[in-house]
Amino acid sequence: MRVLIETYRGFEISFDPTDEKFWYLSERYDKESSSKSFTAIKKAVDDFIKENKDFKPFWIENKLKSSFGKEAKLKIIGIRKDGILVYENEKGEKEQLPKHSEGDYLIYDASNDNLRLEIAELENKVSSIHKEITALKAKQIGTPLTEYKQTLI
Repeated sequence: MRVLIETYRGFEISFDPTDEKFWYLSERYDKESSSKSFTAIKKAVDDFIKENKDFKPFWIENKLKSSFGKEAKLKIIGIRKDGILVYENEKGEKEQLPKHSEGDYLIYDASNDNLRLEIAELENKVSSIHKEITALKAKQIGTPLTEYKQTLI
């Protein structure tokens, strides 16, 4: 009788005390194998997935960045064993996309390009308004509180 130890990457890993072997079983791939070592079983699962995974690169776009600059659009070229996505930067180097920022991205859709242009225009307007506000604040006159406080002490 096999005892389930864990589910690892979609494969059930169990131990059979009668023959003292570890087993992995996958309903999805209709695959089963055994080994004397737990580590060897996990490696066999990793190798099986690596060999049988048909990964097709795809593009994602950052929904928080309006411009078409750095990290606005990324090409996902792979996925690591731990689920971290790997992308190719502008120089062709491989980088990892942090899990905590995955929610900032959408699968690329060309119909969003016009929206991104509109957002960029509005952000430019906001930027120029911020500059005007800063300039007006600089024109304010009066004695700074820090200087006035020195006269009180």
